[in-house]
Amino acid sequence: MRNLVLILILTATIHAATLSGDIYSAEGSLKLNNTIIKIEGPISTQTMANEKYTLELPEGTYDLTATHYKQGKIDYIAKEHVRVNQSQTKFDLVLIPYELYSLTPQADPDLTKLTRQNQTTNTNQTNSNPEPKNNEQNQTGIVLVLGVFGILAIAALGLFFVSKNRNRTKSPESQESEHTIRIDEDYVPDREAREVLKRINDNEGRIYQKELRDSLNWSEAKMSITIAELEKGGCVKRIRKGRDNLLKVTSNEGRSGNQSTIQKN
Repeated sequence: MRNLVLILILTATIHAATLSGDIYSAEGSLKLNNTIIKIEGPISTQTMANEKYTLELPEGTYDLTATHYKQGKIDYIAKEHVRVNQSQTKFDLVLIPYELYSLTPQADPDLTKLTRQNQTTNTNQTNSNPEPKNNEQNQTGIVLVLGVFGILAIAALGLFFVSKNRNRTKSPESQESEHTIRIDEDYVPDREAREVLKRINDNEGRIYQKELRDSLNWSEAKMSITIAELEKGGCVKRIRKGRDNLLKVTSNEGRSGNQSTIQKN
């Protein structure tokens, strides 16, 4: 009895063969991972393979089915009839898209039916749970509403600051036009005041105080006193421009050097 067992083991060992090969996709000849290899024949077995497969089998004829799944559905498939009759058999597998295979006469009706049932189940599950989609739509609507309010708020702030800056940059002339000053009607410009008026008139009726002081080579105190007298006499007007004063002749009398009465404008 023991000898019979040894003989059977030796016989199985002697007639064992290796079936192996690479696993390709018919689209682009890319190697496929996560492929289920199923063998049916003298023995039946099933294994998971990545890019290539190797099976130890007794010699004989086998039906080989290779299926590749993607997101729970058959993506690629191949069915082959293989003869294993030597110690090393090389047999590459080329899997075609399942949509094409399901149209061929050799398509397995049971496998096709199972795949369609899985697709129907997934569709029903998707349709029976519309809440996540509705929630996503609600969240999108809330984001849009908040975005519109944000834009309106930014626009309102922009208008506020523009209006504020306009008020700040309002010209001194417009700010000073709201009130009048008292003019010394008896004022008569002296020689130095007439020289100042002449320089201003020669410069088209306006000049900066520093520029005028430099042209006359006067001290700052002398210039300030003379300008103050001319302003009191209604001949010129001082307008603050940054760190300097813009001097303007205020009337025809000022242009001719005579006394005048003027309202600021």
